[in-house]
Amino acid sequence: MELEGLRITGKHPWGIVDLDTEEAEYLLSAPAHSFSIDTGNGCSSSINTTIGFESSMSNQSFEPLDGGPLKCLDKKLSSPESISWKAPPLESTKINVDVVVRDDFVMVAVVIRDNKGACLGMSVRKLEAMSPLEGELNALKLGFEEVSNRGIHSFILESDSENAVKAVKNHPKRTEWEFHHTVEEIHAQLRQLHDWEIQHVYHSANPVVHNLARWTASIFSNGSHPIIPEILKI
Repeated sequence: MELEGLRITGKHPWGIVDLDTEEAEYLLSAPAHSFSIDTGNGCSSSINTTIGFESSMSNQSFEPLDGGPLKCLDKKLSSPESISWKAPPLESTKINVDVVVRDDFVMVAVVIRDNKGACLGMSVRKLEAMSPLEGELNALKLGFEEVSNRGIHSFILESDSENAVKAVKNHPKRTEWEFHHTVEEIHAQLRQLHDWEIQHVYHSANPVVHNLARWTASIFSNGSHPIIPEILKI
């Protein structure tokens, strides 16, 4: 069975780290819990496990909060001009999206976090080769799909692609013809939603989802698939 999509949810969050060697490294001390894995083709699995994570991550850290769920904490970079991830307002959710482009495919990714920074879920999707901008638009599309599927009512969706955000905000007046269909699909999703905001952020405020897309793309590039034994490997 080929795995073209992957959705990961769990009571306790986990994160993806920097990939200097194109290998995924994980974070420490995730408590025992259950993850649900949706492969995107109607098949799903669940597993109870205790996951050990190790990290050499430069821009992110995950810390246990009084023995409770882990919290995603974005460290500020050394540059004073850098902007880090900011939590959404109370009762709202932050959706971050990104894309990694390879020669023969693109990988779009979504990370969902609450107002305390806790990771509520992650999703990735492998698509056929396309331009970077079209890939960014498809990442936005996946983000809105996840919002709809999870019943999220109030959210902010962020992308580090200013052109993709503008394409959605300015549609249909300033949408390039080759992207019109994708943007129209996004607007069809938005018409079903109410309390939402879409905004551009700097790359330094979007590292977790970028690393998720990059890690998953590296697995596919090496001829493998991010199946349960690899994801949950200690």
